[in-house]
Amino acid sequence: MISESKLYIWRTLFALAHVDNVISPEERVFMKDAIENTGFSKDQIEILKDDMNNPHDILEMFRGITDKQDQIDFFNCANALIWIDGEFHTKEKAALTALKSEYRQLKVAENPEPQNSSSSQKPSALSDIIHELRQVTIDEG
Repeated sequence: MISESKLYIWRTLFALAHVDNVISPEERVFMKDAIENTGFSKDQIEILKDDMNNPHDILEMFRGITDKQDQIDFFNCANALIWIDGEFHTKEKAALTALKSEYRQLKVAENPEPQNSSSSQKPSALSDIIHELRQVTIDEG
């Protein structure tokens, strides 16, 4: 089972895939692979299967990403996901703009303390996925 914040990374990514009202074959493979290979609990898998087939409000999903590093990981994944089908749709751009605005508002509201560089942290599983997504995009491009 993964944390609630990390679950919401995936829920937000799935909502992002729905933004242009079309789930491409590449996006569907991405979602299925995430469900099968990320270590979700049975309850989390059921939630994500629903998210895969039924779009949810992207801002509502994003607000569930409560960990600061998870928020950063989300944007890294989102940037790779929006290009997975080879197109950056206007609706996807608008959604990312709205999410970045929400992120900035959350940061201001929390008034975080300055943090040391996180370069000493281990790369997350999401980093591996981002790398794989970029490879798929490059290989198919």
